[in-house]
Amino acid sequence: MKHWGSALFPLSILAALTILTFWLRYATEMDDPRRDGKTRHDPDYIVSDIVLRKLDQNGQLKYTLTAADVRHYPDDDTTDLAYTCTACDGHRYTPQVLAYTVDGRNIAELCAMDLAELQQFMEGLEERLAQAWTPLRAAVTDPDAALLRIAYGKGPEAVERLYR
Repeated sequence: MKHWGSALFPLSILAALTILTFWLRYATEMDDPRRDGKTRHDPDYIVSDIVLRKLDQNGQLKYTLTAADVRHYPDDDTTDLAYTCTACDGHRYTPQVLAYTVDGRNIAELCAMDLAELQQFMEGLEERLAQAWTPLRAAVTDPDAALLRIAYGKGPEAVERLYR
């Protein structure tokens, strides 16, 4: 008669390994990527040229919101407003920065040029700048006279009268 007790131990180890293999496969299995579009960050609607007016409790205008484009994204329920600044026309420079020009062109205009146009603009720029800097060189050598000319439109003789 055979002893089934000696065969039971290897069969129990084999059964345990089989169960652990299935559990390990299930535990490490990656989910298939979702193809329903919920993980994409695409707008579900776009509204152009929008004006929103908010009124207070008395019916008086509280504020006005103007945007060129409004985009809503359903994946994270965000809304983006595209707005063109009226002060800088969307160049993202302050009016003080845009006020400085080189040969009549500001930094935004220079950045918008293509490389060939910019290269043509830069040719001979040093000579043109040297002519423009001549009054400033005089101001550096005689700052008091230059400040009076700038502030009051008066010449160096006004400086001499101040120091007497």
